[in-house]
Amino acid sequence: MAMEVGAPQRLGPVNRSRYRWLYAETATTKRPTFTEGGNRGIMNNPNQTLIFKEEDFREWLGKNTFAKSGDSYEQKYHGLVLAGFRGNETFWRCFVVPLTNRINADNTDSIIHFREGVDDRLQFICGANYSLFVHLAMAEELINNWTDGSLDGIYARLASSLDVFEALVIQFYLLMNECQGMKSKAIEELQREEFLKLAAQYYDEKYPELHKYYIAIGKKVPPILVPTKVSILEECFVGHPKRAEYFTVSGQIRTLRNAIVHDVRVGMLRDGAEKILIPKPSAVPYYRQWSKVLAVASNHAKIGKDFCEVKTQCWSDLQNLKRVINELYGTMLERFENEFYSKDRSALRNAFGIKFQINGGGEFPVTLPEPQSHKSASYGTNFPGWSGQSLVSGTNNTSRQ
Repeated sequence: MAMEVGAPQRLGPVNRSRYRWLYAETATTKRPTFTEGGNRGIMNNPNQTLIFKEEDFREWLGKNTFAKSGDSYEQKYHGLVLAGFRGNETFWRCFVVPLTNRINADNTDSIIHFREGVDDRLQFICGANYSLFVHLAMAEELINNWTDGSLDGIYARLASSLDVFEALVIQFYLLMNECQGMKSKAIEELQREEFLKLAAQYYDEKYPELHKYYIAIGKKVPPILVPTKVSILEECFVGHPKRAEYFTVSGQIRTLRNAIVHDVRVGMLRDGAEKILIPKPSAVPYYRQWSKVLAVASNHAKIGKDFCEVKTQCWSDLQNLKRVINELYGTMLERFENEFYSKDRSALRNAFGIKFQINGGGEFPVTLPEPQSHKSASYGTNFPGWSGQSLVSGTNNTSRQ
């Protein structure tokens, strides 16, 4: 199977039968190859290039799981988050693990930290994948341990999950394009006429509602973005059957989150058993005034249609978000698989500082270590020499543990 030189390879639906290894704990199957697409400047890792036998590398990656070699959060919350959401761990295994000291048996630094010389963009993608996991874990914890502040906290976490996932998608998409010598139409190749057409579309659709927006909301409108992030994400996932559903799910979550966090408190209904009902995300715009919530308090048909028990709504939005993102992860993993193991291009492997031994050549391959657990968080690091000294006065500070 070969791809035409320079042809756009978009993130379409994943073929699970061909890429079954992405969803398994271990696998060592062969991969399709593509012809040269080019490289437009992705930074190599000149400080640390490791050589492996490809089959050993594949097998070793499969041994790494959050439970075995994750950081403290991944080990603690993997059981909570990964049900129906394996794509996050699979992406971590394929993309993140090779960039850390987990791969280098001779490195005495913390195994969860990045290897020397890893490009900032690669680090950002890793951090976004990790942040998505943490946001979802904390959202589920807030559901399971409900307090008066849970509703606000859950939707803040869910909206942040969307933000970091979309940043991850765009950075990953641009990285793959660079490795294949491609350009993004929305970001890099719009002609002036095309740009002005998008601006005119914004004027036609949004400007007539500007006065109404100020009267209803009372805050400044968002900045005009041309092209929009939505148009970039549409390009990333063109042809994917879950693309439209993602925008529906994400739009509803953000609508409820914005109403809860940035606006007047969302009106609620309580039944005789102290069960709390809130407007469903799709109905939130119709119930922004408390008087409208009170007006349907005795209309059981309306309540059944437009309202949901608060914990049930939170749980439903969390599960829908995990489900649709997991589907989109599959297409990203497919594209990563094709590029990282390409026989014709090595730009991505060069950026990772990884090289595969060719036909038993003279290069001496590195021995891969057994996966190890680690008890600290990926974004934390030890403070050198810290022993309870106050940074201000130089005196002992016994309140720090």
